[in-house]
Amino acid sequence: MARCPGAGPGAKLARRQIPTCPPRGGKDQRAVHVIQIAVCYVATAIVFLAADAVALRTLMRPLFETHVGDWLLPSPRLGAAAGFYLIYVAGLVYLVSWPALKAGAPSQALLNGAVLGLVAYGTYEMTNFATLRNWSWQQVIVDGTWGTILTGVSAWIGVLVARALAS
Repeated sequence: MARCPGAGPGAKLARRQIPTCPPRGGKDQRAVHVIQIAVCYVATAIVFLAADAVALRTLMRPLFETHVGDWLLPSPRLGAAAGFYLIYVAGLVYLVSWPALKAGAPSQALLNGAVLGLVAYGTYEMTNFATLRNWSWQQVIVDGTWGTILTGVSAWIGVLVARALAS
């Protein structure tokens, strides 16, 4: 029978070649990963929320008031906004930040985060442009660019913080 790479003499592969090797790193390593993911999530969320709050007040609200002002609420529905941020940052960490952390490549988080931001914000913007009478190219370009930059930079900083605190 074959042995597990790097394992002691007692670790073997089963008859059908299905590994029965102990997981690499053990429980302590998994705890470190959970902490890294949590730190990455919190750091990413803080950056994303803080930057987006400023942009929404100073850049997006005036732009949207110009084109679709009659459709805007006096203040956002906070439950829906919280749901978006929780889900979006979770998806960002799962799809972008965690793979970049495992690869030890923060720049991968920046690039792939920007791609995810372009896809997500681009989908929203182009769908609205295709279906809503007063949606403008200016909204598509400004908000789409913002989402691309915001998502990439938030993922990148989240990975940098998680790496710094893990070392």
